[in-house]
Amino acid sequence: MPTKAVRYLLVPLLAFVVVQAGCEMRSIVAEQVLRVRLENLKSEIDAMIGEAECDGSDDCRYIAFGSKPCGGPWGYLVYSIAVTDSVALAEKVAEYNRAEDELNILLGLGSDCSIPSPPTVGCVQGRCVDLGSR
Repeated sequence: MPTKAVRYLLVPLLAFVVVQAGCEMRSIVAEQVLRVRLENLKSEIDAMIGEAECDGSDDCRYIAFGSKPCGGPWGYLVYSIAVTDSVALAEKVAEYNRAEDELNILLGLGSDCSIPSPPTVGCVQGRCVDLGSR
């Protein structure tokens, strides 16, 4: 059996280890919850955009997407106002961006501070596309 002095030192140390393990576990759970949330939001956003059908280039728009740790979006999503509710899409993308920002903060992530160039959008064969990526 440990001496009284050893027990006196072990109890606070053990308490510290348990608290640290608990904090780390909460962080891991929070990360997983955010990752699942992001995956679900992205699926919802993709469903809202669909095939981005258009009759002409006037139907085509883009929206900044993602939240880089340094600030700004990772890129842009191209969509059609003929089939997508722009306000609902903007709200869902903002929700996604906030969740990604939370994840960046939780994990202490970093990134370059470059800002991607907005796309040039147009209607090609009945679909809104980024003309610059063709």
